[in-house]
Amino acid sequence: FTQFSEKDTNLLEKRTQNKQALQVKINRLIADEAKKPLEQRKIFGRLDEEAQGDFMMIEVSRLAAQKGFRLLFIELNEDKERGIEKGQRLIDLLLGLRGPQQEKFQMVFMASPQDSEGYSLVPLLQQSAERYFQPGQMVFLNLFNPALAKQIFASGNAFFMPSYYEPGGITNAQA
Repeated sequence: FTQFSEKDTNLLEKRTQNKQALQVKINRLIADEAKKPLEQRKIFGRLDEEAQGDFMMIEVSRLAAQKGFRLLFIELNEDKERGIEKGQRLIDLLLGLRGPQQEKFQMVFMASPQDSEGYSLVPLLQQSAERYFQPGQMVFLNLFNPALAKQIFASGNAFFMPSYYEPGGITNAQA
């Protein structure tokens, strides 16, 4: 992974290199996890390593009620003008986005549950990561690893941080 600062003139190039390295690293971790029984696995999904131009949204957090991650799974009302069908979820809309050259949207989600709401989100995140396994668009890491978190921060194009009542925290400063 390549270190950089916000003043670096090669920031985007270095971030792209980090994204490629992260895609490879996470997929290797997933391959190792696949050898374990399902109930012991902590990493789900897959990232398309060939999709170097994909937009990568990252998340490193605790899964807790105050964070507001439930918003990803609420069924939305139909809005034909915006291309939203009745019952679609925000997570599916995000992962359905495409860039001008059909670049995909990738999501790397590292979070471990902290309360009952967090534990209820784990299966939803696992299912979403598995649903988007074939296009290689989502990974859910049900853990916290400080070294890997740093690499995730250095690789994403955007940081996802919903919150019901907290204006910001340590992770948005780190990102």
